[in-house]
Amino acid sequence: MATLSSLQVAAALAEMVYRRAEQDQALQLSDIDQNAQDLPMGDLASQGLTKVDNYYYDDNTGFVGRVVTVGDTVYVVFRGTDYQSLLTYTGPDYVDGNYPLGQGTTSGTQLSYDSANSALSVVSPSQPATQLDDALALTNAAIASAAGKNVVVVGQSLGGGLAGLVLTLPLTCPRS
Repeated sequence: MATLSSLQVAAALAEMVYRRAEQDQALQLSDIDQNAQDLPMGDLASQGLTKVDNYYYDDNTGFVGRVVTVGDTVYVVFRGTDYQSLLTYTGPDYVDGNYPLGQGTTSGTQLSYDSANSALSVVSPSQPATQLDDALALTNAAIASAAGKNVVVVGQSLGGGLAGLVLTLPLTCPRS
């Protein structure tokens, strides 16, 4: 098996996160790296995330993510828009996932751009939870569990947008 670069690992994991069950999973973690494994983390139910088969779900927002360790790197991976999720939770992923992010909202918070300081910040409560809240919660839990390993946040489509936003916002744990 050829050794994958970190970019190839991130791309493979972003593909994997779209799968819903083992029987339709084209890739296994061992296909990416013989030592790849899901990062053990505590219960995230208080953050609105339910873990099923190593994937973290929020049925209210349509969020799906996974946290995988490959060597000295922890990958936090977010699924993008999933049109089939219409059948599995209370609202369409595009409307519940993409539209709120376009408005810049997170749970109980509002994103605000401070032009004087060229900074994005979180301000007073305003909206119900979005996938950004879930992405922040999963990323913070991964950082807390990473034991000093590098943390890479990735996704594609909506998941890529989440990854980009997560990296611009203050996280609970310091980034190295």
